[in-house]
Amino acid sequence: MNNVFSSINQQALIVAAEALRSDDVNTLNELGLDGLTDALAMKLKQLTLQEITCTGEFRAPLARISIDRRNIELFINYAAGKTAEDALVSKAIKGGIRQSQLETLKGTSRREYDERRKRLGLQEHTKGRIEQLNEEDEFLVIREWEKLKDISDPLAKLVELHDRTQVRIDSAWVALNQHSDN
Repeated sequence: MNNVFSSINQQALIVAAEALRSDDVNTLNELGLDGLTDALAMKLKQLTLQEITCTGEFRAPLARISIDRRNIELFINYAAGKTAEDALVSKAIKGGIRQSQLETLKGTSRREYDERRKRLGLQEHTKGRIEQLNEEDEFLVIREWEKLKDISDPLAKLVELHDRTQVRIDSAWVALNQHSDN
């Protein structure tokens, strides 16, 4: 049996044994193991890692896999959206968004923000006042912001604004909030 099916057999055994150990009836039903005898259930619970690795030499499939076409399409769309969202957040961080601003827009915690900055290879973010824009940059930010009316996601809009103006997102945020108060 090839390695893929051996791996599937191993994972199926691990999931089944864990479901039995934790009395997870739903998982057992999903696996089709709801009618196991007590003796077989006990043996499955007690499988060792060494025994589980023997699946490579076992010539029969323990689990049958079928792909739900509708759910796979939903998953692919979800994964693409999640990946795009992660890329957008990373781009916003590189563009100078502050954690508090990102928390307001996407619920990003301090810990998530700091970990992402680290993964992006950015220095630890310094605290302090956000740099105020000069009048020319403030006017540029407001003018470009108004051109972005067709972008509904506020974070995507801020990132696009940064791309167009090269103004740090935190400074643009302050300028836009001051402008909307007037």
